[in-house]
Amino acid sequence: MKLVLIEWLDSHAGNGWHRLEDIEKNGETARCRSVGWLLSESGGRKVIVPHISGEKNKGTIPCGSGDLSIPDRAIVKMRVLQRH
Repeated sequence: MKLVLIEWLDSHAGNGWHRLEDIEKNGETARCRSVGWLLSESGGRKVIVPHISGEKNKGTIPCGSGDLSIPDRAIVKMRVLQRH
């Protein structure tokens, strides 16, 4: 598996009531960054898992926690940090 840094765009919501022209002018998406082991690259998405256990323990089933599925169309940049 590869350890990757993915930069991606997500929705962003305002807080409270604002004039529509201000919302239109100031509205933006949130730029996010996530790091994890790249588990899958199929179905138009990338799945990363930041926490993995049991991978090197004999007789233990590998498990992951904190998994995140990011649509390919939301990804701005992906960089490999380490190959494992």
